[in-house]
Amino acid sequence: PSLFVFAEDDWALGESFRKKIETTLTKNLSDKFQSQIFKGTKHGFAVRGDTNNVTVKAARESAFEVATKFFATYLS
Repeated sequence: PSLFVFAEDDWALGESFRKKIETTLTKNLSDKFQSQIFKGTKHGFAVRGDTNNVTVKAARESAFEVATKFFATYLS
């Protein structure tokens, strides 16, 4: 299983490469691959995003919830 949490604006991972990752892993892992793009965020938002920015703060919290549910599903 694989989970990818993507920033909308990511200098380290362009949109075309992100799409290639999603296409390849969806094909190979089917329902065991999950990804989500968080609008209004930049690379690193989930670990060092500006919590004074309400959009980034909400995205961080949501990314944490997504990861928690993913791990609960595949590690329990």
